[in-house]
Amino acid sequence: MNDNIEVKVKEIQRLYAEDLSSPFPYQDCRRLQDSFEAGEDFAAQLNLYFSTVAGFCSWGKRILHWNETKRKEAADLLAKSFFEDLPQYQKLEKHINKIETPELYKEIERHETMRRTLLDIISRLEKSGNKQEIEEIAA
Repeated sequence: MNDNIEVKVKEIQRLYAEDLSSPFPYQDCRRLQDSFEAGEDFAAQLNLYFSTVAGFCSWGKRILHWNETKRKEAADLLAKSFFEDLPQYQKLEKHINKIETPELYKEIERHETMRRTLLDIISRLEKSGNKQEIEEIAA
């Protein structure tokens, strides 16, 4: 089980590194805002959401040292996707695709993968009873 945790931690580290080198997809967000009356806050809310997910990923292996309180805080903040958390933007979701908004699509996919992987790591840590193995991975 802990080998899987190590693989997943490496995956979020890789995705986080990709995220750091990718600009925020403002042009695609503007296109949605102009075409579908998304509201002026769409890009700002999405950027905040992306930053929250990426912020947790930035911990890398140190996630393995999170105490129960920190794991719960992260799990609560990561529990919902962007569109689940902010349903006022759900009407835009069907317009986000590889053709109409390719950069935004890629960023949402990346952050959704990051979010789900983080939740999986947290869940596995909660279930793991072998702290010594986790400490070895975290080293």
